[in-house]
Amino acid sequence: MKRKVLLADSYREMRRAQREILNRDGFIIAGEAANQKEAVELYESLRPDLLFLDIMLPNMDGMNALKKIKTIDPGARVIMYSPLAEVNIVIESLIRGAENFIIKPFGAADLIRAARGAFAEKAPLNKDILKLIYKKYRGVYSLNQETINEIIKIARLSGTADPAVIKFIDRISGRLAVA
Repeated sequence: MKRKVLLADSYREMRRAQREILNRDGFIIAGEAANQKEAVELYESLRPDLLFLDIMLPNMDGMNALKKIKTIDPGARVIMYSPLAEVNIVIESLIRGAENFIIKPFGAADLIRAARGAFAEKAPLNKDILKLIYKKYRGVYSLNQETINEIIKIARLSGTADPAVIKFIDRISGRLAVA
């Protein structure tokens, strides 16, 4: 079964490149949006199987667009991306229901891996995202329970095999009771 994808990026050339890569891998591009407002409207009308959503689009904050799309369809598969590798944005996107997060610029393999992973039972997070989370929190001992639970949940859901990340998760999960 071919999966329908909606692309949301303000740069036409970026959408063209994504379209070509995804088409070669058997995905069907159902539509393209140049801003967040269009992305939400097209998502509602097209109901694609997957949405690639640039967090830095005009007309609306990316988190608000994600929230609106998840309100329209709680089961929506959304992969967020941005040139900003800010761990707080990444974690917030994942907590709000994004399937994955990719940092621009990304290659064809990253795009395909994320697209395929969105339909896997246990999709791994992008390795750059896991490293970003690890680097941000590895030396911090004053995290609150909620933050630690979210980090653990994200890492466990990712199915990471990175020994440093596993050791880190084991260390913080051993310090606090984790549900």
